[in-house]
Parts: sequence; C-alpha cells; structure tokens
Amino acid sequence: MTDNSLSIILEAIMFTSGRSMSTDELSKIVGETSEEVNTALSELKARIKRRQDSALQLTEVSGRWIFAVS
Repeated sequence: MTDNSLSIILEAIMFTSGRSMSTDELSKIVGETSEEVNTALSELKARIKRRQDSALQLTEVSGRWIFAVS
C-alpha cells in the first residue's frame, strides 16, 4: 500500500472512530507495520496542516492520535 493511500485510509478510520487511537491499534486494523502507520500519519498531519481554511488538525498526545478542531 502506498503512503498516500494508507494515509487516506487512516484519515477515514480516525475520523469515523471519534476517539484517539494508538499507532499499534491502527496498524492492527490496516494490517501494516507500526513504522508504516507512523510514516503515513506524519504525512497526513503535514497534509492537513497545508490545507487552507481547514477546521481539523491531527494531533499526537501520549502516543495516541486524534482529530481535533483547530
């Protein structure tokens, strides 16, 4: 799976879950390594940050990732 498609899948999973999720939890769901998930989440975080007029931000807190309103 490419980083781009993995980050899109992770975005959908995290957005619909409505809660924080660990890298390990996400890697089990998508069947990828924690390293691949971390890379995709970092790319997703950067992509969201570059979006103009976006109300969302992706944040990592204590090893758990969550979407929050800016």
